[in-house]
Amino acid sequence: MSAQNIHTISISRLSLLCWVIRAIHFLIFLFGTSAVPLAIGLLIWQLGKGLPIGSLQITCAALGPWLLVYCFRRLNTLRRTASWQLIALAFASASAFAYACYLFSQMAESESDLQGNVSAFAFLAIAGVLLPIQLALQWWLQQTRLEALGTTIGNIITPAGTAMRARSISLIKGCVFAAFGVSFLALQTSADLAATILEREYNHTLFLFIGIALLLRSRRYFQADADALLAVDRRAPILFLRSFADDAKGAWRRLLLGLLGFFSRLLDYSLELRLAKYFMHFGPFIAVGTPNEKVPQLGAARKSFGEGEWQEAVVAWAKSAQLISIFVGSTKWVNWEISQIISLNLTDRLLLLMPESRFWLPWKHIRAMEQRLAMLKQAMASTPWSAALSQLDRAWSVRAIVLERDGSISLIRSVLRNRDSYQLAAVMAHHMILNRR
Repeated sequence: MSAQNIHTISISRLSLLCWVIRAIHFLIFLFGTSAVPLAIGLLIWQLGKGLPIGSLQITCAALGPWLLVYCFRRLNTLRRTASWQLIALAFASASAFAYACYLFSQMAESESDLQGNVSAFAFLAIAGVLLPIQLALQWWLQQTRLEALGTTIGNIITPAGTAMRARSISLIKGCVFAAFGVSFLALQTSADLAATILEREYNHTLFLFIGIALLLRSRRYFQADADALLAVDRRAPILFLRSFADDAKGAWRRLLLGLLGFFSRLLDYSLELRLAKYFMHFGPFIAVGTPNEKVPQLGAARKSFGEGEWQEAVVAWAKSAQLISIFVGSTKWVNWEISQIISLNLTDRLLLLMPESRFWLPWKHIRAMEQRLAMLKQAMASTPWSAALSQLDRAWSVRAIVLERDGSISLIRSVLRNRDSYQLAAVMAHHMILNRR
């Protein structure tokens, strides 16, 4: 493979680091969503009954909401954290864990076996041990210098612009679904609290499943459509192109994982939603809606067109776009979109991204990515970049491709398949395009 035609950047180590950080955030948030509401509920009940208030519950109720907000805001995006906040969180979580160990050791056996105390101690222990590790890794990640870009990770993961908000698709329906979802979650918390007070076993999570599913549905109604977003955000748009088959629909295989699948789906819906949260700081992130879809998927602001109309919309949006990001696809229409971008001489704003694979088995993933790369090579056959692309192999590790003016390509690879590798590659590739303007 010629180094003159292909400039490769490997982000495997950074992807692993991001995955560990994300996993710690998820574990703390998962345990906290049950322990913190239960601790707060017990405190309210004890105050109402005039009973002695447990110090362990106070510690969990005081620190828990802060940790939950911190973890929640970082579950589905790469986000920079100030050094002072990292130090404060590490000190607070470690101190709370040490205090919880002391309190737990002073309790009588009958008191330490109570569900409220067990869950509070487990949450503080997990946060006290894992959060300082995560904070050290977070600082290390932010300080990592990317020689190819001439800057650090911390400087590119936090956009400088402002994400504009527009009118929701259906605010009323979104509020209705959200209200029912919160109600079912409150029922779940009440049932857990009642079981704890009565010292009975309660292991049912039906209300929790229903509540999370309703909240997931409500999020789709709260997002804006393309017309509403373009009306309030006058910046040049960022056009997102993909095969409709690559939309994050259903994902029933993930939901079959049970509670973890529901939590993962609610908190980190899709790669497209991550890209939307990043690119919205630079301009309206828009896409053509899937035909006959009443409620669009989460991610780019969509507008639906009739048969034979969407092609004209793609060309018009591409001409006015500051950036065109496209999921390399395996259908003829993705290649048609790429050919239109080439014919309009818009390759200087083109960002080629490999989408996440729907296949769990490695050989199926490799075969699917090879098919996508073959389609891309076919679309670029008569262009200045065909020579570089013809040398491209190991499609399964490709995350992003940037076309350079001299006919070479900049390639970002990762051997890991976690969602962070795809998002980080997109952010880095976008930074490369911005730097050459």
